[in-house]
Amino acid sequence: MRISAEVARQTAPYVDGYYLMTPFLRVGLMVRIMEEIRKVLGEND
Repeated sequence: MRISAEVARQTAPYVDGYYLMTPFLRVGLMVRIMEEIRKVLGEND
């Protein structure tokens, strides 16, 4: 999660958004990654 959030932080000025995928329908993991990215980017819903 930390690595994903750091990559998002570093690329934020250059992208319009992110496309995230996890294997085996691991929705809970995806939610945690998205929450971490939002913290790093300072975004609220």
